[in-house]
Amino acid sequence: MTRAIVLILFALSIVSCAETRTVSKGGPPCPLELIKPGLPALDFCLRDTTGHVVCLNDFRGKLVVLVIGSGSSAHYVSNIENLNRLAKKYLGRGVQFLTLYSAEADPRVSDVNDYRKRFARAARAQYSLQIEVEGKPEKLEARKAGLEDMNTLVDELPMAIAGQYGYQPFEIDNPAFIIDPQGLMLRVYKHFEAEAIDSFLHAYLGMSSPAKVYQVSPAR
Repeated sequence: MTRAIVLILFALSIVSCAETRTVSKGGPPCPLELIKPGLPALDFCLRDTTGHVVCLNDFRGKLVVLVIGSGSSAHYVSNIENLNRLAKKYLGRGVQFLTLYSAEADPRVSDVNDYRKRFARAARAQYSLQIEVEGKPEKLEARKAGLEDMNTLVDELPMAIAGQYGYQPFEIDNPAFIIDPQGLMLRVYKHFEAEAIDSFLHAYLGMSSPAKVYQVSPAR
């Protein structure tokens, strides 16, 4: 009886620890050129769009594709569909896709420091953004994937974690990283490149099917 009580208390303590995990507060920004393959990926813990705290290290043992974006980044919004295609293609192959939704790249967004509004935007099922193409207005729209394992994490402080991963509004507003199962950087991309990432994953996983042709991103 005593043994059973001890086991129950131990189990409850584990649950309690899991529930009280705190989010990372971030640190000084790091230039993207200093984030190189072979270096350890910086661990962090953030809330996902369901409210749960998720840490990068939770996915040790998997290949992680980390994509950083903002709802006001034309490159990010235009590539959401490509990200969806990649995630679906590698579903069940030991690849974890993570999106880190950070502060808006556009300084004209007045509520950039309002975490609740940023969280609500990250949780939306669809993004839309007005841009200019050859001097004419054009609307970009993209729908997020509904895959359960496609976590979208939200920076609680503006660019707190994204800045440590080289995020820099306008210049580097959609970087992407491939992290190996041991937590080391494998590839660093200044901007999310679906075809390049697809080709790398094919080679890394030893797949024989050809890489898929993706939509062309708008000019940066």
